[in-house]
Amino acid sequence: MELTIRPLADEWIDEWCQRHGWTEWMWLNQWYWAFPPNGVIPEPLPREALRRLKRQKGWSQQERVLTLGAVSVALGSALASYGLHCPLPLVLAFGICAGVSIQLEEAAL
Repeated sequence: MELTIRPLADEWIDEWCQRHGWTEWMWLNQWYWAFPPNGVIPEPLPREALRRLKRQKGWSQQERVLTLGAVSVALGSALASYGLHCPLPLVLAFGICAGVSIQLEEAAL
């Protein structure tokens, strides 16, 4: 199972596409694609438009949940490590947080 993080919420993409005349958007190969106005072949959405949208809207719900989960795991592991006098929970937390960090970096626009 592959976990992919979409850097933008679906509602934001719908809103942008409707405002600019693009239709039938889709998430394909780690990128947003749609039919441009009067187009017959889908094209990737403009990178600058997506970056501007990301700056305006901030983190998507998926990014927030994943980040909050990683922070919770790190704090819980720190407490468990202290209580058990064992560093293994911290090693587990490091692995999970590293995985989350990689996913967030790959999802960056």
